[in-house]
Amino acid sequence: MGQSPASRLNVLLRSVVLASVRIQNFRAFSDFKVEGLARLNLLIGRNGSGKTTLLEALFLLLGAHNPEIPVRLNVLRGTQPFAPEPDDTWGWLFRDKLTRSPIVVEATQDDGTTANLELSLDPGVAVLRAPGDKATLSGPGPAGSHTTGPARRLVLRFTRNGQQIDSSAYHAGDRVELQGAQTPAFPNSFFLSTHGRSPDEDARRFGMLEEAGRDNELVQVLKTLEPRLKRLSVYLAGDRPALRADVGIGRLVPVAYLGEGFVRTVSMVLAATTAPNGCVLIDEFDNGLHYSVLPAVWAGLGDAIRSANAQLIATTHSRECVAAAHGAAKSQLQYDLAVKRLERTERAVQAVPYTQESLETALSLDWELR
Repeated sequence: MGQSPASRLNVLLRSVVLASVRIQNFRAFSDFKVEGLARLNLLIGRNGSGKTTLLEALFLLLGAHNPEIPVRLNVLRGTQPFAPEPDDTWGWLFRDKLTRSPIVVEATQDDGTTANLELSLDPGVAVLRAPGDKATLSGPGPAGSHTTGPARRLVLRFTRNGQQIDSSAYHAGDRVELQGAQTPAFPNSFFLSTHGRSPDEDARRFGMLEEAGRDNELVQVLKTLEPRLKRLSVYLAGDRPALRADVGIGRLVPVAYLGEGFVRTVSMVLAATTAPNGCVLIDEFDNGLHYSVLPAVWAGLGDAIRSANAQLIATTHSRECVAAAHGAAKSQLQYDLAVKRLERTERAVQAVPYTQESLETALSLDWELR
């Protein structure tokens, strides 16, 4: 007898905790592998070494049921969501825009489970044009229509635990049509980039935390940045929800006015606390944060990640950020931080690991760690 939909969902939605990842034909990666990932992870390396690209590949894998994510990656990169031609919309996901070979993202979890995502550009859907009509995307056309050429379709094929999830996206006039899967690939996972933020999403997540009676967890972390903070609450900014703070001045202040570092920390901790069994991806962790508050932010965020049984993978250019993460991990009974340096050679990108001991030595001797 086959598994019920509920039992299949439970199998798929176990804790993430990725142990290793292999990426092929994605952006700058021809064949890249990183091993030895932990509960908390920091990626370091020079500009252009592939740190953000690694986060993007993981975001694709973790959201493999949602074909909107490849389009969303364009927005996060600061480009147009989609272009007139499918090859321009999705082509730059592929290494050197060579779309003949698929993108493959494969991950092994700490329990040995393997998940695999393959992205390919397939002909898939015919573009049909009736006399005098605009082009549409459809199946076999009615009498009087004729095919003007195949519209390339982005196909996502995800497999895990013997289960397969397929989704796809294709152009339809001035928009992209999405055919998502009903079953999520993984538990809730979030990607916090350096391009913009979502105040209403933060407000929604805070509402979930408040409903569970855990909003003080966020307040305690934020007190390291704003000691006057007493509480947070949701309000409507126009027609959209947002957060405001009581800092003891007689009126509530929108959090956007309390500084970039404060807002950044709000988003990071809220993502961690509302991603049970999931994964939080953060690009440029210390963006907007003064080095003096990094130890407290790492301690608070690390606690939130552990409480949620989640995993954190972040990037940084800051030695102070590495030192703060290392110090926070050392305070735990079990050291749960992995630091990987991405290095680009003429042929490939390599992930060079730091052990706890080598990281301690590098920090004590003030070696280069960026």
